[in-house]
Amino acid sequence: MAQNVLSDRKVATAKPRDKEYLLTDGEGLNLRVRPDGSRLWLFRYTSAAGKPAKKSLGPYPSVSLLEARQKAAQMRQQLQKGIDPGSKVEGRPDTVQKLFDTWVRDSLSQRRNAKGVYACRSRMGKHVLATAGNDRIGSLTKARILDLLAPIVRSGHGPQANCVLIDIKQMLAYAAEREWIEANPAMLIKKATVGGKDVVRERVLDNDEIKMLRDKLLAATGVTITAHAAYWIAISTMARAGEIAAIRESEVDWDACEWTIPAAKNKSNREHVIQLSDFAMYWLTVLRQQPRPGDYLIPGKGGVGHVSYRSFSHQATMRQESSSGHQGLTVRGELSLPGGAWTTHDLRRTGATMMGELGIAENVVEKCLNHAEQTKLVKVYQRQKMLPQRREAFDTLGTHLTKLLGDPNGWGPVRVQPGRGKVVQLRAAS
Repeated sequence: MAQNVLSDRKVATAKPRDKEYLLTDGEGLNLRVRPDGSRLWLFRYTSAAGKPAKKSLGPYPSVSLLEARQKAAQMRQQLQKGIDPGSKVEGRPDTVQKLFDTWVRDSLSQRRNAKGVYACRSRMGKHVLATAGNDRIGSLTKARILDLLAPIVRSGHGPQANCVLIDIKQMLAYAAEREWIEANPAMLIKKATVGGKDVVRERVLDNDEIKMLRDKLLAATGVTITAHAAYWIAISTMARAGEIAAIRESEVDWDACEWTIPAAKNKSNREHVIQLSDFAMYWLTVLRQQPRPGDYLIPGKGGVGHVSYRSFSHQATMRQESSSGHQGLTVRGELSLPGGAWTTHDLRRTGATMMGELGIAENVVEKCLNHAEQTKLVKVYQRQKMLPQRREAFDTLGTHLTKLLGDPNGWGPVRVQPGRGKVVQLRAAS
């Protein structure tokens, strides 16, 4: 592409016309000449979104041709590093807060869904920005980072400290890549020396425990019918707690028995279809037929938005052996099981384990879990959705649960009539 097409003389003698026009110097640098005789340097480029964009470099003659070329060269270098020259934050952010805001906007929000961005903002806001937000970014040395993480570790929240460390590492890697800092000091810190090695949970409920859970949930004090349903949906659909909490009635095809989770609402950042077995459909229909103000099947407090996924874990945890009475209720041990403490995510793992034990191929189970592909090669070349195999897998799991526990329409908290019929209460549900 031609470059340095203009000369000082050609710029200085550019005459106004009836309409504004551009004199091109090449590689994005242009001089805009307006009918009133004013002249402005513009750098024209294509944004990350693939749309034409432009950035003012200042008026001529205040900015000479040589200075305009130097600024344009800087713009091109920014583009090569993935930086939009038109970003409101230009150059090197001078504080940790400004760096964090830039990183979230231009990098993190492109890689994580809204839930992940919210969680990061919450963690970093509490543990880093509240203390060091106004500090210069160069102040985030290895020692300073360890000082910020130490209170989290002392409070007994090692895994949370590791999550904050990951956020800091990624933020500083972003800054180092753009040469805003010389190196990333957080890369010298290992999670094992901060919050300890990540503990990978392997809790899976066996068949006897699942039958015990059925009976204990029905007898438990104060468990909401929505949490009751969420636990069984977690087993039968292998969906994540956050996905269950945010489910909308409109996301379920009630005739085709399919639940579509939008890309923005799941960890893998891609649309995921769950084929619903009769067992799963019972529990979703229970939720559908509960009084609620809007489209969310499990509305939040006061009918605003959707319930927090933590509500499910809270109701389960406070009723296991390590829990104590709550609000005058004696609930210790009501949901305890012989194999130890369990969480909503353990129910998801239990459903996946059941599938494997029922002879479902591992790659099909992975598709049902909507796990992200482990390698870029797999992500690019293995795009098959395996919908028929997944349908069979979910139906097989649902049939097994019904055989193990009985038809939930006979033992569940409410009786669901076929179609959109009324619900007949079998027993009191809190």
